[in-house]
Amino acid sequence: AWTKLTQRTNKFTAYIVFHVAQIVACVCMAFIDFDSGDCVYSWVALSMLAVFGVATGGSFLLFDLISDVVDYDELLTGGARREASYLMSVEFIPKFVSIPGESIPFLLLAYLGYTRPLPNPDTSGAVCSADSFCHLLFMNTTGGAAPCEGPGGCEELLAAGVEFICNNALGTCGIKQNESVRWTLRVCAAIFPGLCLIAGTAALLWYPKAARDEATH
Repeated sequence: AWTKLTQRTNKFTAYIVFHVAQIVACVCMAFIDFDSGDCVYSWVALSMLAVFGVATGGSFLLFDLISDVVDYDELLTGGARREASYLMSVEFIPKFVSIPGESIPFLLLAYLGYTRPLPNPDTSGAVCSADSFCHLLFMNTTGGAAPCEGPGGCEELLAAGVEFICNNALGTCGIKQNESVRWTLRVCAAIFPGLCLIAGTAALLWYPKAARDEATH
């Protein structure tokens, strides 16, 4: 699809569409909320990931555009070939930012009280049907079988904003992360990448108009 779009327009236009498609996917993913058990948000999330995957398929356009940049730079400089500098920048910058991009979100999640999934308490064969059932089940489970770790037990998790909920699709009890953790995941997975894509798209507006058409080369 991206190759056909490039053939019908040009590399620069296709790359702009690639950025816009990723921005749309990020904006949509930012509005995905916690699934209540009817699987609506789960299907929405899968659909948005599919859209994001299709958009990511156009990432090869960057290297095609870089080859045009190298040729145009040679034209402007009177024959200087500096493809090594351009390609090194394209390869090095993602590797440089990947370290904080992967580690900072984990540090934020730990700081804001991310809770690992808890073992499902013994329901004696009963299937959960409401969040209140799971709340009472976790709070009344004491002793060595208590599923909540830490000296404060389940009360400490409640004080941190964690909720005990019923996973209706599975019929088991689980937890819902506190609001800060959920917003951190939303910001790191959708909002911040979307803002970076918007900034990148704005920067492309300064791309020389004379170099946007392959016929120029």
